[in-house]
Amino acid sequence: MSGPRPNILAIQTYGNIRNPLDMSPGAVGSRGRALEAIRLVTSGQISTDGLIAVFPQGVSKEDPLGIKSDDESLGKQVAKFLASRPEMHGTKIYHEPLGWGTMSHVQNTYKMVRGLGYTSAHIIFVSDPVHIRRVKLVWKWTRPTGWSAEFHGSRLHTMSWAERRIREPIARLVYRFRLSNLDNPIQISVPE
Repeated sequence: MSGPRPNILAIQTYGNIRNPLDMSPGAVGSRGRALEAIRLVTSGQISTDGLIAVFPQGVSKEDPLGIKSDDESLGKQVAKFLASRPEMHGTKIYHEPLGWGTMSHVQNTYKMVRGLGYTSAHIIFVSDPVHIRRVKLVWKWTRPTGWSAEFHGSRLHTMSWAERRIREPIARLVYRFRLSNLDNPIQISVPE
């Protein structure tokens, strides 16, 4: 696609938002991350001029593509929440359940952007301050040549002590191992 490289908003989700008043930890997490993206827009740190938001998150870990379920994908739930906010009017929002997990979400973001006809992009990742480190790790090892990114930790969603001190460090170690076993990590191909 010709024209300038698009700015792609890629909010990393945390849990289902079943309804606007849902206060479960998952809903608070995904909503907090989306609200951080909105805060970045309203503060002028992200322009909505030509902004595209993509959500490749699936339905569940067991059934990411939603083959066995009629449930809405996590990506669709957060996309609907974002679309309902007046600050985000004019933003093109796309969702498609393509997978589950941080590595899948990052790599399927590339796939969705390519599916829109772009060969490169600037991706704006938003997650909580601890999880964003894992997102950066996956980005470092899988970024397509010529693409750029920025990373924002949400002030509105923080993980519990156990998630910050136990789960995330272990997950980062596992990801380092998985990523270090890729043949050519910087030039990884993402299916078109």
